[in-house]
Amino acid sequence: MTWLARELLIEGLPNCSIPCARTFTSVVQHLRDQGTFKPETHDRSRDKTERILQAEEQILERVEGEPDISTRRLAAQVGVSQFVVHRILEEEGLCTCIPRSKTVSFGAR
Repeated sequence: MTWLARELLIEGLPNCSIPCARTFTSVVQHLRDQGTFKPETHDRSRDKTERILQAEEQILERVEGEPDISTRRLAAQVGVSQFVVHRILEEEGLCTCIPRSKTVSFGAR
């Protein structure tokens, strides 16, 4: 079946690049499993918000136990991005970052 679909596409669009047979097999299998190509429309933002709230609790607990822990290590341990860790620490007033200056001087060469 997938071979026939690929051949029909080749005949109908002779000057276009045609995906390999494996791609056609994956597409057919997806349609058989899901019945559609439309993505699921469940509310992902709620899941994300709950996950971030749980991460916030874990981050604050870990910082309390180890105040000098890096945002990179926190992010890896909790399973969120460094940006999320940094934002949570900033909101809690725990960010000890040194702001970067806008101009960089390398001195005379």
